[in-house]
Amino acid sequence: MPRGGKRAGAGRPKGVMEHVPRGTLQALAMLSPKGIRIPPNTPPAHADLADFALERMVAVMCEQVHPSVAPSVLKAACVMREEICGPIVKKLEVRASLEQLLSESMEDAP
Repeated sequence: MPRGGKRAGAGRPKGVMEHVPRGTLQALAMLSPKGIRIPPNTPPAHADLADFALERMVAVMCEQVHPSVAPSVLKAACVMREEICGPIVKKLEVRASLEQLLSESMEDAP
């Protein structure tokens, strides 16, 4: 039988890169998601919803959710987590000094 199913050409093509590195899904499944990034003053019912949303995200990543509903489950779980826990802070590191940038631009000027 061909890879991925009974029909010829079914399944994942050879050489397709994985979306998630090997071992990541097992690590996520073993992780206890209780209380990750939940603010301390959150009511218990909201904390339980946030934990459930995180568990659903892990279930989508571990392919325990049917692929046809996975995008909507993932989006709903993300929205629920952001509503309860707040958005994930995106860090932007700048490793340049203003003096260095100004001196370089002054040297380039005619």
